[in-house]
Amino acid sequence: MSIENKYEENLLDTATNLDAVTHSKGRIHQCATRVIKLSERKDIVELVVYITKFGKSEDSRIRQIAIALKDSLFMLHGIRSIERI
Repeated sequence: MSIENKYEENLLDTATNLDAVTHSKGRIHQCATRVIKLSERKDIVELVVYITKFGKSEDSRIRQIAIALKDSLFMLHGIRSIERI
């Protein structure tokens, strides 16, 4: 498994967890998949919108998973940026 795949897997796992606890019917996971495969700005923005929305939840578990998803997105983006150097 490459380093990038580790971060991709973490992003997808965390997105799946957030989907489950928020009953989002797979929308967050689908968005994370598009971020990984396409890396288009609109998909990244959509994922950030989910993170921001659920990061404000009164449910501490949902907030914690949203923060973990944000961290996963940052790590994936960071490793991709470093690999381009």
